Amino acid sequence: MLIDNKKVVTLVYTLSVLHEEGHVEFIEKRGEENALEFVFGRGLLLPKVEAFLVGKTRGFTGQLKLKPEDAFGLRDETLVLEYPLDKLPKGEIPKLGMKYQTQGPSGDVLSVIVTAVDTQKVTLDGNHPLADAFVQFDLSVGKVREATEEELSSGVPRPSHLH
Repeated sequence: MLIDNKKVVTLVYTLSVLHEEGHVEFIEKRGEENALEFVFGRGLLLPKVEAFLVGKTRGFTGQLKLKPEDAFGLRDETLVLEYPLDKLPKGEIPKLGMKYQTQGPSGDVLSVIVTAVDTQKVTLDGNHPLADAFVQFDLSVGKVREATEEELSSGVPRPSHLH
């Protein structure tokens, strides 16, 4: 069965960052025990990854290398802001690495990460942690099946053990 927009796909993958000096940094792995199962074509995957998988079948394995603009984007310094500590919710003590959701410049929801804290302010970064990174996906397609009407309307596959 070929992967297209009306299929539920089970995907095993490894995501790595490719550094200039040739070093490969492991970032995330989804193996058989925690494979990603999703309704294909709903924007869950990066567009270039989806395009790479269209028409593939169960058992396909491949490697895809992406430039930053095709992966998690280029770093945008306008998404880095300093925020006064006294403007945070009372009792909230930010720590490095904490994540918040806020309103972005265009009114959409923006996820930010605390990158610095001092006595007066906190620095929040709305860039994806892998912005500016050249990445590599090692992909393996597990199951490919027709999505049910319910899965197509909700965009969420039923748990595998119910099939």
